[in-house]
Amino acid sequence: AAVPLTTIRAHGQQIANSLGCEFADIHSIFPIFSKSNSLGLWMDDLHLNVYGADMLCRHIYNYLLK
Repeated sequence: AAVPLTTIRAHGQQIANSLGCEFADIHSIFPIFSKSNSLGLWMDDLHLNVYGADMLCRHIYNYLLK
């Protein structure tokens, strides 16, 4: 990527903090990309597939909504 996702994440956190908003880093709930990709959770380098999306939704429900 031209700009690493860690840089984008850091800027997103800064913007959220300056606006008084919460920031959720969805990449932090998954193992490193090579491992989670080998588990079949990604459609491509940036987008979850149906299995990865299910894992993300369950995490959001269990840790934020339940």
